[in-house]
Amino acid sequence: MRPDTRRNSVNQLLNSLEPDAFERVKKKLTRVKLRAKEVVYKPDEPIDHVFFPENAVICLMTLMSNGDTIEASTVGREGASWISASVGAPSMPCETIAAIEGTALRLPIADLDRELKENGHFRDILIEYSHALLIASMRTSACNGLHGLQERCARWILMTLDRVGADAQAEEVLAAYADEIEAMKQQGGYTTADVIDVNPQTPNLDVLLNKFKTEHTHSEDEVRFILSGRGIFHIHPANGDVVAIEVEAGDMIRVPRDTKHWFDLCSNRTIRAIRWFQDTTGWTPHYTGSGVDAQFDPVCFGPAYFGPRVENKISA
Repeated sequence: MRPDTRRNSVNQLLNSLEPDAFERVKKKLTRVKLRAKEVVYKPDEPIDHVFFPENAVICLMTLMSNGDTIEASTVGREGASWISASVGAPSMPCETIAAIEGTALRLPIADLDRELKENGHFRDILIEYSHALLIASMRTSACNGLHGLQERCARWILMTLDRVGADAQAEEVLAAYADEIEAMKQQGGYTTADVIDVNPQTPNLDVLLNKFKTEHTHSEDEVRFILSGRGIFHIHPANGDVVAIEVEAGDMIRVPRDTKHWFDLCSNRTIRAIRWFQDTTGWTPHYTGSGVDAQFDPVCFGPAYFGPRVENKISA
């Protein structure tokens, strides 16, 4: 069906076009549904359409001679699939699949070719994007080769979060990160995962926070990937001083089993995170009763505390 697109397209690449350039392209777009794991392009077969994802995520897979595949890049609402199809590369030696189910705007190759020739602003935007996609693919290759599983999962989850939205339902988050969650389960022996969502509207919030902010241990690792919000873990080693670790979106933390610790929210009292568990009963605290937690105030600083130079370096 024809998309009911307005000037503000969900696809950010299309949304960056000037109004006249956007109107030209808009007339030739068709909205389609991409199913999870659906093969969008097969290796060495002609590419007939280019896709501009809305809430779907497309994964570009490098195909090895023995049939193995590895991720080369992912594309969401920030971009488009193979735009090289009209500039001397009508097919690609790789497989492209829909990693996350959703919708995309489809543009026939003939129309893409015509717009690249006649629509100067559209052509300039796609050239800039193709350069950015090449750089992203190079960084993905470096991450796959040099980083461990936890770092690779963190990168993929962060990139996917930008595409599915921080306000997605818990079920959508778990579905979007299913492969990465499963990989973490296999590495750490975890049996289940969930999404914890705490904010000022959470019922009985103070009662819940009192459970977190009293020193305790667990009989398994405490593993969290922060999707949004901020908080502070106080870690109390057996033979050492208490250490405060502030976490925010994009951070992954693993508190080893039997480690004394507690957790507080920062001033906005909001945090959302993916949690992994080895025990199917979920989060089970064993309180120490030491009272040491009462000696520490939950002070969150953030990068801004250290000044703009450090904040810029941390954000880079």
